[in-house]
Amino acid sequence: MKIITAKDFDTAVASNKNVIVQFSADWCGPCKMLSPVLEKFAESNDTYSVFKVDVSESQKLAKKYSVQSIPKVILFTNGVHTKDAVGFMNETKLSQFVGE
Repeated sequence: MKIITAKDFDTAVASNKNVIVQFSADWCGPCKMLSPVLEKFAESNDTYSVFKVDVSESQKLAKKYSVQSIPKVILFTNGVHTKDAVGFMNETKLSQFVGE
């Protein structure tokens, strides 16, 4: 899972068909629990690109996507925000979230 900034965000989301973005922070316990789940998903699934955005460093981007609680996961399809979820997800819930 690659960490991206607001500068890289549009390119990362637009250049991949299916993108999952985790909005998180270093101090967030549930974010730390979710990251390995997303990393495992990314390793086992070539259909999705997975990125992480630190809300402390990318506050304008977090505001643009109405990130009020973290972790927030947003699914983009062909560059379009299709759905999002807040909170920890295990592997089963993540698969349901992306529709697999």
